[in-house]
Amino acid sequence: MKDLLSVGRDLTLAGALLYVTGLMVSLFYYSRFGIFSLDIIRPQCMLIAMFIVSLYYFLPLAIINLSASLPPKRLQSVFGLSVLLLVDFSLVYLLHRDFTLMTLSAAATGFLLHISLFFRRFSRGSLFVNPSVLSGRILVILPLLALHYSLFIHSSVPGYFGGGKPIVVVVYTEPQNLPADRFAQSKNRNRANKFLDSYRLHLLYETAQDFYFIEERRSAHGLEGYAIARLPKQKIIRMDYLTPSWVSMKGVS
Repeated sequence: MKDLLSVGRDLTLAGALLYVTGLMVSLFYYSRFGIFSLDIIRPQCMLIAMFIVSLYYFLPLAIINLSASLPPKRLQSVFGLSVLLLVDFSLVYLLHRDFTLMTLSAAATGFLLHISLFFRRFSRGSLFVNPSVLSGRILVILPLLALHYSLFIHSSVPGYFGGGKPIVVVVYTEPQNLPADRFAQSKNRNRANKFLDSYRLHLLYETAQDFYFIEERRSAHGLEGYAIARLPKQKIIRMDYLTPSWVSMKGVS
């Protein structure tokens, strides 16, 4: 009975830690757009935390276990670090499709976080730290993992999977031209409903009271910034959106 209580307590603590991690990512990411009124109860936080655990824990752990099969410990370290470095840079390239100063910084800092989490000094002759030290390190650098994920990865994960990439929606408001002052260029010219004006917008975030929409602001010199609009839910009479076919592979019929 005592063992069951201990397991239940550990699972509860692990679930709470995962939820707080996802909440930290949301706070770091959306505060960049001036959105501070986040919902505490947000199931997507668990999904975000699972992405973080997979990328920063299970992926490097699998690489380290693969390296452990090599006989010399020095060779284990060199092989593990090389593969981990390759994975970090490949992941950043797949997400951003480009190598810029920002993406290179993302890969480099991710690599340093993996090293600080798993690896000892080479002089000790061992590839990675023992589990007790590892659990302590996770708690210490968890905010750094959440910050790194929110800065470089979260924006590339589709909103359909709890990520920060905005979802394209068609919005009908009351009054009809409510978004016009900020998103005039997004007004639909070929209207499906001739009695209602609609706007093709990018949904960034949703709270219990509001929707937050985002649009890029570009000039001849490139991207200047982002326009953010907060519209109360009671002002929106309808919102349509289209999900990609790969979201539901079996279809609906």
